[in-house]
Parts: sequence; C-alpha cells; structure tokens
Amino acid sequence: MSELLSFLAQDHVVIVDAPPVLPVTDSVILSRLADTVIVVAQVGHTTVDQVESAVSSIENAGGMVSGIVLNRADSSKLSHLRYGESAYSYGYTKYDSDYSSSPATASQPTPQKQETSGSKSIPRRATSKHHNAHV
Repeated sequence: MSELLSFLAQDHVVIVDAPPVLPVTDSVILSRLADTVIVVAQVGHTTVDQVESAVSSIENAGGMVSGIVLNRADSSKLSHLRYGESAYSYGYTKYDSDYSSSPATASQPTPQKQETSGSKSIPRRATSKHHNAHV
C-alpha cells in the first residue's frame, strides 16, 4: 500500500476514504501513510469525546490531523450568524440551541474557549499535497 500511494502521489493528489477510526484500526494504520488526515464527524451522531479520541489515536500512531469536516450540519440553522461569528466550536450556545438533542452538544457542558498558540487538531479525513487519507 505504501509503495502504491508513493507511486500515485508522484503525479496525483490521492485521497483515501478509510473506515471510521474508533471501531477499527485500519484508519489509524493508514493515517501514517498519508501526508495529512481530515476527520469527518456527523452532527447529532459523533460526540466531542469520540472526535478527541479519534484524533488522539491518529496522532499517537504518527499521523497528522489537519482538520475536521462537520457533516450533515443544517446550514439554515446557521443563517442568523453575522460575519466573523462562530457557529460551532466545542458547543457554543448558538449551535447548542439549534442542535440541543445532538450527542456532541447536549450531553456535555459547554467548555470555555481556550487560548492556544497553535490550532487544536480534531479528527478528520485526510487530504494532502501528495496523498491523502480520509479517516
């Protein structure tokens, strides 16, 4: 697999759509072969703890998580936001009120926004300059 990805990456951007991270180890193993990983989380299904666990698993295996895709979000519930406002970041109240029954927001207290010198990685699918792994 490593040789195939390296060969293809010479002339193409390669995206690998891998199985979910938590129930199987295939994605974690594949993440080491990718330049970067983008984790996909589903609104109302994936919890913050699951996202953090997936990111930790990938990073502990030597993979690099560069972002997260929040899948199946209802954009109409975000329409009241103005330029520059945040709609979702670990359960901001604007998002919580619209998705109050979602596991990622309803079962957890709203954390305080933390100042960090770098960006915090969150589980995602992988995409990269050369070969990508979707996790």
